[in-house]
Amino acid sequence: MLEIPYGVLRVDKDNLARVPTVYIDLSDDRPLRLGDGQYGRQEFINELFIKIFGSERVSDESPGESRIRILHQVLLRDCDVFDKNLRFWVDIYFEYIRAQALSKSEQLENTFPQDREEVDPLLWTMAAPRPLIRAHLLNTNEKFVSVDVAFWNGKKILALIFDPRKRDQRELKYLKDIELVITKPPLDDNDPYLILSQLGDFVSFYWRGLLAPPDPFFISPFRHSSHKMPFF
Repeated sequence: MLEIPYGVLRVDKDNLARVPTVYIDLSDDRPLRLGDGQYGRQEFINELFIKIFGSERVSDESPGESRIRILHQVLLRDCDVFDKNLRFWVDIYFEYIRAQALSKSEQLENTFPQDREEVDPLLWTMAAPRPLIRAHLLNTNEKFVSVDVAFWNGKKILALIFDPRKRDQRELKYLKDIELVITKPPLDDNDPYLILSQLGDFVSFYWRGLLAPPDPFFISPFRHSSHKMPFF
């Protein structure tokens, strides 16, 4: 079992039990997705639910839009309030996955059963890879090394570091079986395709091969037939 603590400045053996942590079964080759859950900060999520849906659980937003909005705020909560680069990266990541789903909205809508009405292609954003913000990775020295963002792609960890000068260079060398991507701080990078440049095919058409997007909050509101799996 792989444990990845996240969302805090430092992790050590003394505070590990109190830190939000994702647990990954290494025998399962599926990537960790936004909709897979294991979200901490339940009180904060409940507050967002009340703010968006009200006591009657009714919202003017579409189901997919509501989920994007909630998880966007949850991931911003995992950032340091003064880390403008990391918060900006979270903003453009959600912009990217939203744009991906909307660019293929017609095809994605066609994957829903024909008797469903008012289907929302943005529900498929829950299939996007889940970024673990301020993740801490255990190296071969048994020390936790912080990275800006980490993903589990089903086989290994993909980690982003925006400014390696802020990291312990000695401990970074002892990270094993991790794909480390060192990039410019997002606010200093003028690349309009920054997320795609950093993550490549891993974040492109992230719904490919799924029968339905996972849902971190409810039972999936629809079912698919096996021949309507999106492969585009």
